[in-house]
Amino acid sequence: MPLPAVLKAYALETISIRYSRDNWPHIYTDGSAQEDCTTGASFYCERLFEGSCAASLNNTNFEAEIEAIRQASLRLADLKTAYRHAVFLVNSQAAIFSLCSLHDSDLVHVEETRKKDI
Repeated sequence: MPLPAVLKAYALETISIRYSRDNWPHIYTDGSAQEDCTTGASFYCERLFEGSCAASLNNTNFEAEIEAIRQASLRLADLKTAYRHAVFLVNSQAAIFSLCSLHDSDLVHVEETRKKDI
């Protein structure tokens, strides 16, 4: 089996062991920017919700990713069932580090997403 396939298999196994779907909703997010300066954000949580939206013009992939996480957080907070845990599976290491940082951010979306009480 090629190395990328092996790494993917280990990653999926780790996620399923640490974050069982029975106890942890799995929330997938993605943000992207196009050459024409348009950006979009999308999110998906199996059996619970999904959505997408256009992000602001002239945003970066990073800002679109933050918006996807923010929108998913809002949807999670709006659910009638309160979940004690949820795992966000995000493909932007920069977005994860920014949201988890102890330092203030210059970006309004980052600060708004951090302060969201879920």
